[in-house]
Amino acid sequence: MDEYYKIAAAYFKEFEPRGAFPGLKSGHWYLWALSLAFFIYFGYEFFFESAPSFEKTYWQFFASEVAFLLSCGLIAFERFRLTVRATSADSDTKPVERLANSKREKLEELLERPTWKFMATAKEIIELRALEKACRTTSDKDFAELFPKIYDPESKARLLTLMTALIGLVIAFLGKSEALNFMETMGDEGTWAFLKALAQLAAVTFIGGVVSYQVLRQILELVLYLFSSLFPVLHNRQVTLDYLLRDLIRFHRMEPPAPPPVAQAPAETLQLSPRREPGLGTLIAAVCLALIRQPSAPSDNASAKHKTPSDNS
Repeated sequence: MDEYYKIAAAYFKEFEPRGAFPGLKSGHWYLWALSLAFFIYFGYEFFFESAPSFEKTYWQFFASEVAFLLSCGLIAFERFRLTVRATSADSDTKPVERLANSKREKLEELLERPTWKFMATAKEIIELRALEKACRTTSDKDFAELFPKIYDPESKARLLTLMTALIGLVIAFLGKSEALNFMETMGDEGTWAFLKALAQLAAVTFIGGVVSYQVLRQILELVLYLFSSLFPVLHNRQVTLDYLLRDLIRFHRMEPPAPPPVAQAPAETLQLSPRREPGLGTLIAAVCLALIRQPSAPSDNASAKHKTPSDNS
């Protein structure tokens, strides 16, 4: 697992370098700080300075929140532009494709695996991280593990049932009470105005809470990214590993089909004809040919002519 942590840190340092963020003197940070200050001020005024009422306007709070989100988006866009410039060569392709090609090549280089094995690598990392989490010591527990002990999302149905039963009991007791007439209380205009203001407060609080939660998550992610980029030695291992896993899943490709086998032509072999025994005609022809080629012997007359006189005497 330590090897994957090292690979994730090297990959994160390559594509989230210190120079990928705008400089501190850039106007992006001034706009971000100004929008954050307005968001905090109007949020404090809305939630803490005075209780929300039906006549109170909320556009300042939501406008400051939208401005803060836009400033974060501008920083993210500038970071993307600087990252593309630092990690890929100039070409006619789109910046998104250039950055994707650079990341894919870097992953293949670091992992020494083709792109169609990225999914298997991601599954291996997830399984190893789950085992590492399960085998941790008691003192090395995460705060996120304590939250389900306070509130478990799976028990939402049971909590709603208990709340409905509690409201029913309260209404039943109020209906039987002689000091308080429930029907007259519900018919009063002040009661309906109070319930309307209470519903409006609940709706605005819910929407503001959800949006604030998303904003805080963006701030936390931005701070962790910035901290890991500015201080690579003190980077967050989970941030770099999650960054690696997202890109492994994103740049995974299907395995290319195997090439069809090449048909080889059979080797041509010379067929040797079976050996046949010579026939009678062949033997007679061979004997005649041998007799013709044999030199003839000298006759007796020729030998007599060549006798010497000494032989005649």
